[in-house]
This record gives sequence, C-alpha cells and structure tokens, in this order.
Amino acid sequence: MKFFVLLLFLGVALAAPKTASTRDVVGYIATAQREIFLAAPVLRVKDIAEALRIAKVERGVKVYLLTGQRSNRDAASYWWSLHAAGCELRTVETVRGYAIVIDRRLRMTGDLIGRALEPDEEPLLEVQRGSVSSYVERFLRVWQEAKPAKGVL
Repeated sequence: MKFFVLLLFLGVALAAPKTASTRDVVGYIATAQREIFLAAPVLRVKDIAEALRIAKVERGVKVYLLTGQRSNRDAASYWWSLHAAGCELRTVETVRGYAIVIDRRLRMTGDLIGRALEPDEEPLLEVQRGSVSSYVERFLRVWQEAKPAKGVL
C-alpha cells in the first residue's frame, strides 16, 4: 500500500505543471528543432526574443508569432525585429494570454512573458510536457484566419 501511495504521489508530482522563469523559457527555446508557436499580446523580454531569433536564424527553426492588431504596434515590443529575422508574424483582433509551444511536445502558458517592464520581473509560465496537440490545432485554426502582418514601426 505504501509503495502504491508513493508511486501515485510521484506520478502526480511529475505530471504537475512547473513554473518557468525567463532562463527556463530561453532554455526550452534553445531545445527547439522544428517549430515554435508563440501567441502573445506583446513581447518585451529581450532574452526570449533573442532566443527566438537564434532559433530561426542559426538553427532554421520555423517560428510562428501571433499577436493582436493593436499590440504589434507597441514600440517596446520585439515583434518586428523577429519578423525581420524571418519569423512569420500574423495578427488577429485580440490575443489574450501567453502561450509557447515547442516542437509540439512542450507548452508554456502564463501571464507575464511579454509584459515584463522591469529587468527583474519574471514570466509566470506553467509548463506542460507531452500531448499538446489540441492547443496546436487551435493555434493553427486561428493562424489560418489571421492576417499577415504588414508595415514596420
């Protein structure tokens, strides 16, 4: 009985979402081999933007960025520099919340990834490993309806 309870506890502990810091997010992005999906109203975290740029430019990872129509005009955001680096950028009317999917195996969702205004303010992202196919399907449906980004800041 004790062994079963221990296995159950370990299973719950291993399946429980983990909170990711900026360093964690950058590390996860560095593991990407095929594709990254990112949906966010704004992206102001330089280290994350740089990790996305490196993934695209140096490793050839496909990077899909989805943001709101008004949000992509935020002068402090890295959307346009990532778009200039070859990342695909599309807009929809509004994007609420933040999510990153890496190689269809890891999903991070949360609140502060793009709003960090202070250098010491950390993203609060929950990490989910394993099947993220339902999120990818929703992202791709919205992606198909989204408008390609046009113009520069």
